[in-house]
Amino acid sequence: MAGNALVPAQKAADAARASAEALKELEGYLRITAPFQGTITERYVHPGALAGPASTPLPRLEQASQLRLVVAVPESEVAGIVSGARVPFSMYPEAQWYVDVKRGSPAGDLVEVFGPLDPGATIVRRGSDEIREGTQLK
Repeated sequence: MAGNALVPAQKAADAARASAEALKELEGYLRITAPFQGTITERYVHPGALAGPASTPLPRLEQASQLRLVVAVPESEVAGIVSGARVPFSMYPEAQWYVDVKRGSPAGDLVEVFGPLDPGATIVRRGSDEIREGTQLK
């Protein structure tokens, strides 16, 4: 009979282990991980709030080491953008784009231009995708 007394105790221990494993698995669902390092800048839910399949984000995570800036460029200026060009900006973005030059009056082969140009600055008559930084110009 002593052997039969261990069976209920063993079953109770197995049930307790299974319950603990289920609790650990459930606890795993309470942790949110991101595929990159960052800082939570906004939280849209409070700790302890019930959340289901997220139709709205729970937190806002930002990665300040790699940012993307989207700038609207007028169609008339698109030809002056070099593919793959790097444009410096800070966290409150103010893009340092190309010099804004306005076309003036033509005079034979020459065209008058207006803008914040430095003396001796090189300008091109017609921009294209082939003009990249370091390209020799004539």
